[in-house]
Amino acid sequence: MRFYYNITENHAAVQNPERWFRKYIIEALICMSVSVEEKSYKNFGKCLFADNGLITVGIMVDKGPRIIYFSLKGRENVLFEDVNREFTESIPDYGDWRVYGVHRLWCAPEKSPETYYPDNGKIDYTVNGNKITVKAPATPFGKVFEICVIMCADKPKISINHNIHNISKEPSTFAPWSVTSLSHGGVCIVPLCTRKKRSKQVSTLMRVLRFMR
Repeated sequence: MRFYYNITENHAAVQNPERWFRKYIIEALICMSVSVEEKSYKNFGKCLFADNGLITVGIMVDKGPRIIYFSLKGRENVLFEDVNREFTESIPDYGDWRVYGVHRLWCAPEKSPETYYPDNGKIDYTVNGNKITVKAPATPFGKVFEICVIMCADKPKISINHNIHNISKEPSTFAPWSVTSLSHGGVCIVPLCTRKKRSKQVSTLMRVLRFMR
């Protein structure tokens, strides 16, 4: 719960404490709830949009699983959107794999055609409060891709869980690989170790960053 304090608001609280208290309690309760609605978004088909009054996240359900939208309240989407379908890969026997932009889940190591198997069909989804789970149909390679998005009710924060289920009869060695495509004009913040004992990789990265300035 969040409370605000400044000279103007403090004066208002003294003049009418009941009205002041009711105003900010209502605002706090609004920020602590998560709403989810299904609606069409541009040419990406139906999507689930979750909102907590601070941030908005959109998840494609006609394709995917893909996260198509993420923004602060009143701001633009920070994820890249390939509206014109400029980035497409033709996969023999399987059709066209499309970037769409967005945040997606891949399977490492990268190999064709498995990695580029088109995820252009509808997916299953469940909504449980502030938790949205989307799951794609099984691929011909014996895998099921699943993304779970959990939105914090009172903070501009989401958690994303990525799962790849091996449903084949044979053991398989692989790793979930999440890929995020951002819109242009962003800023990357790279946290670095500040201790005296730094790894060789960190020291090299710092020299590169100094060189790029």
